[in-house]
Amino acid sequence: MLRGFANDTHYIRFLNQDLSCAENYPPLWDLLASAGKTVGIFGCLQSGLPSNAKNVLFHIPDTFASTYRTSPSRYESFQKFNLQQTQKNKAIANKINLLDGLGALKVFSNGLSMKTVVRVYSHLVKEKIEKSNKSLRPLMQAHLSFDVFKQCLSKHRPDYVAFFTNHVAGVMHRYWKYSFPEDFDLTVEQLSESFHTQSILKAMDIADEQIGYLLRFAKNNNYELIVASSMGQEAIERGEYIPEILIENFGKLKDFVGFSGLAKQNMAMQPDYVFEFDSRDSLAEFSKRVCAVTDVAGVPLFRQRYPPVGLTLNLSIARSKVMRSSPEVVYAGKQQHLNHAGLKLFTRDIGTGYHQPEGIVIWNGKLSDDPLARKEIDSRSFAPEILNSFQVSVPSYMHSFLLDKTIRA
Repeated sequence: MLRGFANDTHYIRFLNQDLSCAENYPPLWDLLASAGKTVGIFGCLQSGLPSNAKNVLFHIPDTFASTYRTSPSRYESFQKFNLQQTQKNKAIANKINLLDGLGALKVFSNGLSMKTVVRVYSHLVKEKIEKSNKSLRPLMQAHLSFDVFKQCLSKHRPDYVAFFTNHVAGVMHRYWKYSFPEDFDLTVEQLSESFHTQSILKAMDIADEQIGYLLRFAKNNNYELIVASSMGQEAIERGEYIPEILIENFGKLKDFVGFSGLAKQNMAMQPDYVFEFDSRDSLAEFSKRVCAVTDVAGVPLFRQRYPPVGLTLNLSIARSKVMRSSPEVVYAGKQQHLNHAGLKLFTRDIGTGYHQPEGIVIWNGKLSDDPLARKEIDSRSFAPEILNSFQVSVPSYMHSFLLDKTIRA
């Protein structure tokens, strides 16, 4: 939505893909920086490699970035720890060790507060007492990231700032049912367990605290605050839960399918996987080989969701009912236990919430003077309207998406 076009035009479809396909539709912050406005970017998905452009005062890419580089480089200690935790925990929370703690302490120079340290270590103690708390560990990452963002914001104070957090969405995906059991024709008493009945509220409390800080900062420093999402969530019934498969050892997977080319596994959201290659031939060969891997019933485990972009490939890994009783994989007549092929079977809480098109936009605390006057806002209109507010020329391809001024009441 910050390029002024939907992805059926700019073709950005998966994390860590080659972004050259969208070079004719630069993100909002590039347009502003080119017009002489100072910019700060923190955690925005698909924001690309950190920019050292003169007017980009700070750029810390997202928590799935392919490198821990940041601009300025002083924030690399935070980003390195951030990416390590994302990579290590993936879809399930793994054990925290001493090195993890030492890595976190290095972030003190990046703005880590004692309040957040206490929150994080208190949460880890709760995990020891009640293992269910491990599922809420991503909420701690939200505290850590916002501490660093606050330092970036206070130190640099750019004209335009973008901050992204996924902690509310992540909890909604998993635990919608526990906050809204009526969507599943249930009551709280009928839920199989009650641990997560407050989980969405806990995530929202963090968002509320962060938005409160930003509202105060905006008021005291003459900023306008926009809170926006291009989509919302609602209940989804997924039926029987089938254990999931993840890639635990990419090297073993390559060996299993006999792929000897150069390939890098970048981070993505389970069940998606993103790979980067040195040539189109290597990409095509790897895709052909890995998409031929099946379970013992002959069902393919990998599928290509989107066309490759440049030298980047997105594959989605399937679930297999038969894998529960026969945890083996087959390739070219060769059958092995899935662990020998670098794969792992795991279970987690079934998702009960998923995306729907009705997101939100709140500009300086209001939708409009009459909240009922506008129910639908085209998310493609955000970029041109923000450019207008900075008196920066709006590209011709955005003109048809300008907002009605009532949104800024």
